[in-house]
Amino acid sequence: MRVVILTGGILAAAGMETELVGTPAELVSALDRAPADIVGVQALRFRMLGNEKYAPYRAEWAYETGPELVRALDAHAGAGCGIVSLHTGCICFDGWQG
Repeated sequence: MRVVILTGGILAAAGMETELVGTPAELVSALDRAPADIVGVQALRFRMLGNEKYAPYRAEWAYETGPELVRALDAHAGAGCGIVSLHTGCICFDGWQG
């Protein structure tokens, strides 16, 4: 996937650092390493239950939300920071009980 981000303009001096992670565990690690102003979720990581069309993908991509991710995102949001969910991001972490 290719992502193009336009930055700059009168707020260019404020700066922006972008870090891409590929797994929920890497997201937890990134948030534990340093705070972020915004977490963006452009992923499809969920339990993949209820529809056999996901059967070929379950072994590799199904994800059960773990307590580490809940802790990291709760702390992030609790600190007043943002979470942006793009497209399929809205169905990620469907096992979250909270």
